[in-house]
Amino acid sequence: MTLPCLYTLVYLILITLKTHKLIKNSIVLKYDNDILLINLEISNKKLAQAATHDPLTKIPNRRLFQTNLANALARARKNSRILALLYIDLDNFKTVNDLYGHQTGDRILQIMINRLRNYFRKDDILARLGGDELAVIIENVNGHEDIETIARKICYLIAIPVKLQNATLQISASVGISVYPDDGADEESLLKCADTCMYYAKEHGGNKFYFSEKLTT
Repeated sequence: MTLPCLYTLVYLILITLKTHKLIKNSIVLKYDNDILLINLEISNKKLAQAATHDPLTKIPNRRLFQTNLANALARARKNSRILALLYIDLDNFKTVNDLYGHQTGDRILQIMINRLRNYFRKDDILARLGGDELAVIIENVNGHEDIETIARKICYLIAIPVKLQNATLQISASVGISVYPDDGADEESLLKCADTCMYYAKEHGGNKFYFSEKLTT
């Protein structure tokens, strides 16, 4: 092989190696970019979840609840259907936290939420408004009898004793109920009515539920 041919061969080999390296680097760069995009998408989903869901129980928080209530009311108006809003407050829950610690209180709250989630229908919307205060939006109910059955079941599920390592605890719930359109035509009216009924139940010993009509009879 002549010297010029040898130089040409070496040159071609170097060019080939450089090309392979560039291709490899390009593949690695694309892979890294894909990983970054995937991680960014995951981070965005986590941020969106954190903004609208309670971190302890993973159910909607107050912010998402308000949006869900507005949407549910719009559907109820459009379809001329009854909608029920139930406010749920755990009785004497502060005492549990004080005696057994917030970690135990958090665990009990998670257990209660799981019981309710397993009972409610897929379209029912359960939310944690803060602390031990919950709310649920029930659409497409036929009347007060259906709502009363749901409220009674909530009280029953909450009252089931919770077995922990060192103790068995039992709590109860006060439930206030407002109904669209009887108790109001907008979110504010329904929220105020349900809240008033819930406090009335709590003032009368807890482990009860009240409709607004019972407050005036």
